[in-house]
Amino acid sequence: MYLSERVKKVSPSATLSLNARVKELLRKGEEVVNLTTGEPDFPTPETIKQAGIKAIQENFTGYTPPPGIPELREAVREKFLKENGLNYAVEEIMVTCGAKDALFLLFQSILNTGDEVIIFSPYWVSYPEQVKLAGGNPVIIPTGTEHIPELDQFKKYITPRTRAVILNSPCNPSGKVFPPELIEKITEVCIEKDIYLVSDEIYEEIIFKGKPFSPAALSPAAKKITLTINGVSKTYAMTGWRIGYVGGHKEVIQAMSKVQSQSVSCASSISQRAALAALKSGKEEISRMVAIFQERKEFVENRLDKLSVFTPSPIEGTFYAFPRINYQGMSSEEFSFYLLDKAKVAVVPGKPFGKEGYIRLSFATSLDNLQKAFLRIEKVL
Repeated sequence: MYLSERVKKVSPSATLSLNARVKELLRKGEEVVNLTTGEPDFPTPETIKQAGIKAIQENFTGYTPPPGIPELREAVREKFLKENGLNYAVEEIMVTCGAKDALFLLFQSILNTGDEVIIFSPYWVSYPEQVKLAGGNPVIIPTGTEHIPELDQFKKYITPRTRAVILNSPCNPSGKVFPPELIEKITEVCIEKDIYLVSDEIYEEIIFKGKPFSPAALSPAAKKITLTINGVSKTYAMTGWRIGYVGGHKEVIQAMSKVQSQSVSCASSISQRAALAALKSGKEEISRMVAIFQERKEFVENRLDKLSVFTPSPIEGTFYAFPRINYQGMSSEEFSFYLLDKAKVAVVPGKPFGKEGYIRLSFATSLDNLQKAFLRIEKVL
């Protein structure tokens, strides 16, 4: 069977075998506590759901313009201006099928074969694979135990083929919020070298220390080279609605819209109406969810601190813990399978995130589930 060289370069999901084992245990009637999930465990707020239902009832079920319905793009523009200090024109904004799709469209639009994209580890697992699918080469820069990029190291990795660097703060999987002064210095280097800065801000509201920081707001020059990626999935518990959005230079947005028009055509019309309601709904529901995440975070940090097997670092944002592990010389994958088989607790090994020797635990689940998980972990360790 003939397959493209491009798809051959893409790595299969490193957690596929782990997920298969989870499903096998569930089929056998085992109760598995799942700490792998990357989505809030809250229902989508009622006002947002009603907006989606109303869109269906009003037969708003056809194609929309590829970059999104005008009223949603305007709402995104207002959000960027009021909350991030970003003065984008509507023509500099588009709506996508989730933030992941925004990243995919971006790399398809700015990369040629052999172009390089700098990615700091630990990183979200899809970054390098999306770069590969666009014909580019992911260049991985390791970070230290605190998972914060180093400016001098970043400079050393820049080559004539470097087209972009990705910043994700708050960061999945590390839970770190990068210092604003570091982001500013990295932005200055990108301006000097004429490199795109991809700012993935999908977790901007789920933050426990510091404040969200949008590098595009630093200066007109910063705005020109920055693509600001965001969406409604994490903030409004709307993962399945698949709505993301991006702000950036008009030419790049037009290119991305062109790719979208020839691939998925547009984001779901119904979901766009729901996302419009979300952006206009205020912060009350967000504050409630973040307060619950805060309580869970403190519980997880406390329990990790009590186990010598783990070396945790402070969780500053997102709903993930990313502790280092040291248990009988096991790799992160071996340790993850050990917890699954012995404790019936599912976690994600650190290797797929570019950081061997760590695991990612999600606390996007109830305190009861977290209590149950740690009791089981403590018993087997």
